[in-house]
Amino acid sequence: MPLTSALSDPSYILSYLPTYSQQIHHYLDRPLDQAVSLLVVIFCKYLGSDGDKNTLGKKDLMELIQKELTIGLKLQDAEIAKLMDDLDRNKGKVVSFQEYVTFLGALTLIYNDALKG
Repeated sequence: MPLTSALSDPSYILSYLPTYSQQIHHYLDRPLDQAVSLLVVIFCKYLGSDGDKNTLGKKDLMELIQKELTIGLKLQDAEIAKLMDDLDRNKGKVVSFQEYVTFLGALTLIYNDALKG
């Protein structure tokens, strides 16, 4: 589903969240709420290939970057491995949600600079 479609349909976003989160459905009527929720959904979508349901392993992160980000199509496996090493601040060999959000923050700054020209 394209990003614009996903953002216009909160039920798509919530379909990836646990049932108890369905209660917040009526709060997701604003684009920024939907965008933030989608960031969480994308993280959850790629969890667990390493057996841990709370972190992204190298394979998870590689798949997320390649499938969800345009830049992922241009990165080589070695570059993604380097990115993972840089993101993995605690050197746990996995990327936590906090490390993922840090990455997205840095990526947002890069996009902002690119849009400014």
